[in-house]
Amino acid sequence: MDKNKVSKRILTNSKPGFTASSLSSRSQRPGNIISSAFMFTDRIENYIYFSDTDRVIVRTMDGKIWISENDGYNWKELFPNHKIISMHQNPYFQQRVYFITEGINHFITTDKGANFDKMNVPLNSLTNIQGTTINFHNSDPDYLIYVGERNCQRGFTSDCHSEAFYSKNNGRIWIPISTYVRSCFWGRGGGIKDAHHDSILCEQHQEQLGNQLTLFDSSVQLVSSENYFHEKRILFDNIIGVTIFGRYMVAAVPKGGGMNLRLFVSMDGNNFAPVSFPANFGLSPEVNTLYYKAFTIMESVDSLWIHVTTNVQRGSEYGTIFTSNSNGTYYVDSLKNVNRNEMGIVDFEKMQGIEGISIANTVTNPGQVNRGDHKKLSTHITVDAGAHWHKIEAPKRDSNGDLYICPPDTCFLNLHCYSERQNPHDLFSLSSAVGLMVGVGNVGGHLTDHRDGNMFLTRDAGKTWIEIAKGAHLWEFADQGSLLILADNKQPTNSIKYTTNEGLTWATYEFTTKDNRMIIEDIITQPDGTSQKYVLFGLKGGKTVAIHIDFSPLRPNKCVLDLDHPNDDDFELWSPENTRGEKCLFGHESVYHRRIRDHDCYIGEKLVQPKEIVRDCTCTEEDYECDYNYVRDSSNNCTLVHGLLPLVPTCDNSIDFYYIPSGYRKVAASTCRGGLELDKLGEKIMCPSIKRPGDAWTVFFISAILSVGLVFGILYYRKHAGFGRIYLPDSVQQVRSNILSSSVTTKLAKIAVTIPTAIIGTMSRITLPRLLSDITDMIKTTLLPSYFTHSGENENARTFLDEQTDILLQDHNSDECLIDNVAELDGFNNI
Repeated sequence: MDKNKVSKRILTNSKPGFTASSLSSRSQRPGNIISSAFMFTDRIENYIYFSDTDRVIVRTMDGKIWISENDGYNWKELFPNHKIISMHQNPYFQQRVYFITEGINHFITTDKGANFDKMNVPLNSLTNIQGTTINFHNSDPDYLIYVGERNCQRGFTSDCHSEAFYSKNNGRIWIPISTYVRSCFWGRGGGIKDAHHDSILCEQHQEQLGNQLTLFDSSVQLVSSENYFHEKRILFDNIIGVTIFGRYMVAAVPKGGGMNLRLFVSMDGNNFAPVSFPANFGLSPEVNTLYYKAFTIMESVDSLWIHVTTNVQRGSEYGTIFTSNSNGTYYVDSLKNVNRNEMGIVDFEKMQGIEGISIANTVTNPGQVNRGDHKKLSTHITVDAGAHWHKIEAPKRDSNGDLYICPPDTCFLNLHCYSERQNPHDLFSLSSAVGLMVGVGNVGGHLTDHRDGNMFLTRDAGKTWIEIAKGAHLWEFADQGSLLILADNKQPTNSIKYTTNEGLTWATYEFTTKDNRMIIEDIITQPDGTSQKYVLFGLKGGKTVAIHIDFSPLRPNKCVLDLDHPNDDDFELWSPENTRGEKCLFGHESVYHRRIRDHDCYIGEKLVQPKEIVRDCTCTEEDYECDYNYVRDSSNNCTLVHGLLPLVPTCDNSIDFYYIPSGYRKVAASTCRGGLELDKLGEKIMCPSIKRPGDAWTVFFISAILSVGLVFGILYYRKHAGFGRIYLPDSVQQVRSNILSSSVTTKLAKIAVTIPTAIIGTMSRITLPRLLSDITDMIKTTLLPSYFTHSGENENARTFLDEQTDILLQDHNSDECLIDNVAELDGFNNI
């Protein structure tokens, strides 16, 4: 059947539910800003804004779907004869969205809402049984898993249960997988690439009889299969839940009658290794079993950030943030007493677009909170992925130019963070607005009520802040940060404030009359931040009103980026700095192009060359964090916890040497070279040599080549007075120059000349390889250095131990990434 014909039949009711002509008449007001208004039939439940298009799709609480194809200027209803109970955007192929009804006939779009088609399924969607209805494969857009329910329409029937199906052709054909499941998902989910292409995992009740809604005491197994459940393997006999974050799959397993939790992590969905927290952190007698009933996983790029709740008292929750090694097995504490709310949302947020910068709120009075007092919160920031945290320096003056008056030891900037957001899409920052963050907060010793907060902005990734407006507002960046609007969300309003120069000057725009004021609940724009158009969602009379505002006529001139003539364009180069004012984060200096603050132009499409890494820096203390079982003391040094032992590597066939732990480990993302190498302060231990056939010949052969190379290199240097253009840190250049210019060089050359002679004499007594393949075989058997677990631990853990590899964090291109990577696991609720 022709898709377009289907689309025309099921698509729209062009007659809007209500046109709010009394609120706005799609008018052009002073300054040529364009606006329009539309009132929906109910309040908005959620929305999808497609990147690189002007399309927005909204679902309202009455089950209606609305679409705008011009950034919210006009709206029309989709599927007018159907109630949509949920809509799901494929996170890996975001042009695809699935609209789920209460029955077996659903709807899909594969082209960002340009066309729609039907998708029929074997069973009604989940409405009585809790679970995830649809799951997606991260590399094949047509691979789907659907979970529906059977015999549940009449309530508590004797055999109400769920059933799972898979499809390899985008829902045209469905094949059964399993029954009595809580969820089923592809092993290739999130950022996992090492799982089998057809791997499927299910949370499945061990008892598969009767009404699933009454199986309170039934153990839930984690079961996997690589051939669509023709054969299956039980990974865990009983789990609390399992979820995927980035490259990691994390399973929570009950211990001690279900009151305690044990975490396991996998990077291939098949082999799981136990998670190891520091031994001094409130563990049960059974090693690394958490007494606590809740934890929240917050980040999953190249390491896991886990918040473990240490106080579970309702309304007084807080805990400790731990950061892992590169494969999520070993953890060190990063920040204590971090605030979270009753739903498990932690006051933690990563800056979009720049690696390693995060903001978190801590409880400053945990002892009093434990006795029932209210929390007092203080804001901290890290620029090195949690290795070090510090309070935010307050600005000297407010937006009126008045000095802040407070004692120096209590004069800091505190910001309301993620746990208080009405909309999880609202973040401090936007990935395309480099270096910019906006938040509500106050200056003082602790955070005050949100209603008493003011607006603050930073242009340098959180190093310095200014107050830009009085009162708490909603905010949203657009046009890659060159446009910022504020809207009062505490009382009905008919206007917004906007700035086109990052807060230097402000103007006010009225989008409706004072008689039609409304409460602004949210502000959205295109996800990539390149548009100059906004949609405000306001509440009036119990229904949502969409206000479209277009700033594009305000600035007709496009900004010019000229890489050949950088002094004559509209952009400047900027580099983020560490706490010492050095332009080095994670061991390297990055340079970004951003619009000059007061240039009156719009940016438009994304910059072709927004970022460039110009050099690696020498290592400093900020490139290191405390190693496993080490914590920072009062002097900020990493010291071994009393009574505990460091994690010492052991020699085997694949390791030549290791260092006795010094208490420090290099931050995984750092690319620094030389300088202060805190992880190498301990004694270097050489592993016993292991004899292999031909090893002696290999060693002598390589030594001969190196020796000859050394001779010719030194002679060449003496002749040409220098080496080739090899980068060295400034602090090392002078030392290297002194060494090579000294008389020692001459002595080294003489010694090097004698080495090949001795080697050749020795080689005459060694049997040489007969074939070139013998040499390649020896090379293949040469193993790289690695670190391994203590003897006697689970063999699976060996697979997942950190290889201590330096990994460069990549920027987030999607502001929704952070939201997708936040969830709570607890002892009583599903993930």
